[in-house]
Amino acid sequence: MQEAITQLPLRLTAGPGRYWYVPTTCRYRTDDPYAVTMVFEDAAGETRWLLSRDLLLAGLERPVGDGDVHIAPARIGETMITLSGQEGIALLHTATEPLARFLTDTLLLVPLGDEEHHVDWDAAIAGFLTT
Repeated sequence: MQEAITQLPLRLTAGPGRYWYVPTTCRYRTDDPYAVTMVFEDAAGETRWLLSRDLLLAGLERPVGDGDVHIAPARIGETMITLSGQEGIALLHTATEPLARFLTDTLLLVPLGDEEHHVDWDAAIAGFLTT
């Protein structure tokens, strides 16, 4: 298993002119080739979200998403990620360049269309059958 990891400068918007930076780690693993894990850290601990790599890639170019996750280009050089959950909605902004660079690293590990060859289907099916 190989992985790509980066720290992203994410800004959480709390209202007009009100925001704070949230230390965020993005992790991609070749044994879970369709997903990117984003770990947000704050005083209360860590919050993890699993996002589709394809959705993140598409969101660099155009607004995408359905349900709890929406990604879209924002101001020039920024990408907006909106996450909805039981506790509310988080509106996050990040510089597009580091996110794009991270996603490029994931594509070097597993090119688009090659994901299925990196999944251990026997283990996945066994996991489904035991839950």
